[in-house]
Amino acid sequence: MIDKTKSRLGKARPWMLYAYIGCAVTLVANFAIPTNMGKFAQYAWFFIAYTLLNAVFFTANNIAYAALVALVTKNSKERVEMGSWRFIFTFSTVLIIQSVTVKFVQILGGGAYAWKVVTIVFAIVGVIVNTISGKNVTAKNLLTKKKQLHIIKKNRDTMIKSHT
Repeated sequence: MIDKTKSRLGKARPWMLYAYIGCAVTLVANFAIPTNMGKFAQYAWFFIAYTLLNAVFFTANNIAYAALVALVTKNSKERVEMGSWRFIFTFSTVLIIQSVTVKFVQILGGGAYAWKVVTIVFAIVGVIVNTISGKNVTAKNLLTKKKQLHIIKKNRDTMIKSHT
């Protein structure tokens, strides 16, 4: 789907940006289960929100991030380095979130309301950080005009030969 995307933001960035909005909404939905619903409806709410978060929006966002590396540079050393930095920042972020979340919830008084507020804060921070990174990376046209013309000519010659 990324390859078929045509937008002013390129191929991967729209998926990064818009999929994370879905992540933020469904993340909050996981912690904002309506209490006036029956138990079955609450379980259904959670199942749907959790599945959308992980199987749809997070996957779309993460695949776009991974694809963006290939769209930014064709140098394999740079790709490995970018992947390494991505892993370092992801792991560091997870450690920070794990370190502060429970304390943050306790400061807010504990309970479902505190978890909902913390989740909203994390979702907002995530949208801001994801938007900053999405807006500040640019995919390059990795083929020079000369190489593009060569490919077009080669494909044209191949097509002519195959039809004769």
